[in-house]
Amino acid sequence: MSTLLSRALEAAGLDLLVLGALADRLRCAERGDVVRLHLDRPADDGVRTFGRTELEAAGDAQVLLRSIAIARLAGERGAPIRIDAEGLGLPLAQVALAYGADEIVVLVGRVALEVFGGDDVSAKEKAVLRERELCTLIRSAGRTPRIVEHRHGEAFERDPDVTTPAQKKFRAPGREVAEVTYPGPASGGFRELEREAGDV
Repeated sequence: MSTLLSRALEAAGLDLLVLGALADRLRCAERGDVVRLHLDRPADDGVRTFGRTELEAAGDAQVLLRSIAIARLAGERGAPIRIDAEGLGLPLAQVALAYGADEIVVLVGRVALEVFGGDDVSAKEKAVLRERELCTLIRSAGRTPRIVEHRHGEAFERDPDVTTPAQKKFRAPGREVAEVTYPGPASGGFRELEREAGDV
């Protein structure tokens, strides 16, 4: 990172939204719209990572977002910036995507998302559904998810799983237990089934 440029950006006192917009524009030019979603904790590969330690050092989320934006603007050209969602939480990790970040680490076996069904929902289905929900968060930020898995010290990239049939059960406010089915493209894409409380 250019220490001189970093200090200049900090001293300039730019509005946080302006700084974020500049960092996001540079990220788009250098890294594109793909967000690499790490489902396991990657090895220490030297990628600049922001997590719990950085948040505690910053003191609050706004200062952390400013640091992420400056890391993009003053950092090595084209370098990835990684967010540890376990340390920051998914909401802040999602916001960080608009401030120059382009990778997120989410330990998919530990993250709490939707409330899934009981024993009738397999571990494989839960993993698939969690992955899809995480990809939805990334798409809602206007980005394209790409899955990264780590096995035997190596990273393997793939497209999100949209073909494995999976179901989940949840209770939304004012509704009975409903099923959400993801049959995959062969069955015409995603389908969601819900019924209002008292509906037959």
